[in-house]
Amino acid sequence: MFEEALPLIKCGKDEKTLPLSDGFWDKYTQIKELKEKSGVPSSELSVEKKAFNNIKSLLADTTENYREFHQLLLNLREDIEDYKTLSDYTLRSIANLDANAKNEKKIAANKAELDSLQNNLGFDYLTKIKQKIGQLGKEVIVAIENIGVEDE
Repeated sequence: MFEEALPLIKCGKDEKTLPLSDGFWDKYTQIKELKEKSGVPSSELSVEKKAFNNIKSLLADTTENYREFHQLLLNLREDIEDYKTLSDYTLRSIANLDANAKNEKKIAANKAELDSLQNNLGFDYLTKIKQKIGQLGKEVIVAIENIGVEDE
């Protein structure tokens, strides 16, 4: 927690600043950009991408075979895009759905898997995650560079 780290890095207002290395701002920008990356992964081969594509296909299904799971599918899509809380197991089970299924047996298997997911995750699982995240404060990046400054 930041509150615990602050005394370790805090300096007085009269303390001299130390020079930063030539590569400091490049490294800082890399870390900041890495932290800000979100959204759906670009690799078509990733399990997360396959799961996301399956969810999109199921939401676009015009036969309304999956109407009862509409809210679950919306929550799953939002979770993958914004929160990334789904386990690899859950993502894999979504990725393994046959989103283009036309026969009743495959559609029934998809529905059974979605029903199982809904029961395991809970109908309002994303609301709980959002509440938990809402309780977290703003995030601050504190960059400390140890460049081996010798005592004067």
